[in-house]
Amino acid sequence: MAGICGWVGEAAGNRAQTAATVRAMAARLRHRGPEAEKFYRGDGAVLGWRSSQPPAAKPMAAPAGGGAGDAVIAFCDGEVHNAAELRQDLLARGHRFRGEDTGELLVHLYQQHGESLPRHLEGSFAFALWDAPRRSLLLARDRFGVKPLYYAARRDGLSFASELGALRADPGWDDAWDWTALDLYLQMDHIPAPYSAYTGARKLAAGHVLRWRPEGLRQFRYWFLPERLEARAEEIALGRPGPVTDAEQEEELWVRLRAAVRRRLTAEPVGLVLNGGLETAAMLALMREARAGAVHTFAVGAAQRSSRLSAARRLARRLGAEHHELRLRPEALAAAWPAIAASGGEPLGDARAVPLYLLAQAARPRVAACMVAAGALELLAGRPEHAALALAHGADRLPRLRRGAAAVGHMELWPPRGPRPWSGRVLRFRRSLALPPAQRMAAWCTAFNREQRRRLWRRAVWPVAGRELLAAIAAEWPQADWLNRTLYCDLRLRVGDGSLATLDRMTMAHGLEARAPWLDTDLALFLFSLPGRHKLRHLRGMHLLRRAVRGRLPAAVRRSGGREFSLPLGAWLRGPLRRLAQETLAGGALDAELDRDVVAMMLRHHWSGQADYSRQIWNLMVLAQWMAAARDQRRDAPAARALPSAA
Repeated sequence: MAGICGWVGEAAGNRAQTAATVRAMAARLRHRGPEAEKFYRGDGAVLGWRSSQPPAAKPMAAPAGGGAGDAVIAFCDGEVHNAAELRQDLLARGHRFRGEDTGELLVHLYQQHGESLPRHLEGSFAFALWDAPRRSLLLARDRFGVKPLYYAARRDGLSFASELGALRADPGWDDAWDWTALDLYLQMDHIPAPYSAYTGARKLAAGHVLRWRPEGLRQFRYWFLPERLEARAEEIALGRPGPVTDAEQEEELWVRLRAAVRRRLTAEPVGLVLNGGLETAAMLALMREARAGAVHTFAVGAAQRSSRLSAARRLARRLGAEHHELRLRPEALAAAWPAIAASGGEPLGDARAVPLYLLAQAARPRVAACMVAAGALELLAGRPEHAALALAHGADRLPRLRRGAAAVGHMELWPPRGPRPWSGRVLRFRRSLALPPAQRMAAWCTAFNREQRRRLWRRAVWPVAGRELLAAIAAEWPQADWLNRTLYCDLRLRVGDGSLATLDRMTMAHGLEARAPWLDTDLALFLFSLPGRHKLRHLRGMHLLRRAVRGRLPAAVRRSGGREFSLPLGAWLRGPLRRLAQETLAGGALDAELDRDVVAMMLRHHWSGQADYSRQIWNLMVLAQWMAAARDQRRDAPAARALPSAA
């Protein structure tokens, strides 16, 4: 529950000016940590940190020194869940601690392990570590990308921050938009690492370390899932076998999930975002098992009759939770979304952002952190498209069906798809059949395909195809079966900088910490070590979890499967949100960049019921709102004097 920022380089020698810049950056992170702030000023570096809890209660990232005073200092956003074990190991090696601070732990780990220290951390974190004697800065991000981290490198130094908006407080900021990144946004509803919305900044990828020194930058991956799975296979070959029978695998899943949940239960109040699905039901059962008191659960859904809200309510009642519901109306969405769309510094087209934002707002007065099921559907093959991809995989044996699918791929650019979301899914499935297996997930991930984007843009944009990114990720793990390779791509590309970015921005807007036990390293490695048939069987996902909860959860809950937040966005954009969509997409910043006729055609088809373009319309609405806000900030920004150059 924090935010970090800073500047290192030659310009940091002008301490007063650089300190003012870093203070301005930290002020833009106040929503991540409204209770406290700390700063470090040294020769060549100024670092800042904000926290949602007073340092006296929990100094998550206060400056901490090692054996040489404050020669090494670390600031951390997030949590290290194996901190107690690491501390005990370091004490046994002769290290001495002054307190319980995470920053101090990172310093001692650095003294013990050097730049490989992130390999030893389990948790959701992003940290900055400054080694003053070596004039070296380390930036690192957790293995799956729960916590964000951006940086901007220039010849005279480097600035960094938890959010892109904070980097804009740097007077030397390059405000030019990155059109390749924005083209990726149109494809995927988010901008994947290493891109950002601005040419002057980059997003540190999950599982990576960036080292800055005056002589240059070095970036390396410290954690690679396929590599760790190979090491696990070697352990099994050396006589340390894992679970073999179905019953052993089911028990192993439950044991590892229990450990992951308990690692994330702390003394402070911890709630649960409950969606009524099997993945959150299992988490609630384990939280009730570990805690004597009531667990606060939170659910959100549309104001009209919602099966998801009803399922969550029944589940909370059965398992003895103290349940809270938020019923979302279109007018609440309309009021909240402009600020949400412009937050975080770059567009994020995930429509679940609004209900998450309002849910976090309602939960924060009652709990300090919330468990979420992020990553569960990707690890357990719980999405509908995973079953569709299994069908496509089977269709590879039917050449005539593949030839028919290839013809579908050459259909008209904007084919009428019917007003129902499932009609679009049918067309996506047929189109996916024409693609190579490694690229099929792109048919489900992509909002706008290459030809659609070419028609939309009014400028020349150098495209990076999402299907090419997927193929490159799939190639990282060639020995996996097709389903595990697909789930790995899904986890890397859609979760890491997509749904996890939505989760971080919306919860941290209210100082609420989100904890994702399904993304626990031990649990994820175990699930990826199993063949795909243990997750998806007879076109039903989450097979292993369904069997693991037998005797632990009611039969009705076991049948529920996985669930996600969903809103009747298509109906709302035809009804109560129609005017909002029309006003947002008419004129302004978007008109200068996108073809107005193409946008108008999409709106007409959606409003008439010829097609369901709710995802595409929302994507463009968020982009338009972000562009307008970014341009307003340019006009409102005071004339800034650049930091001194090293030249």
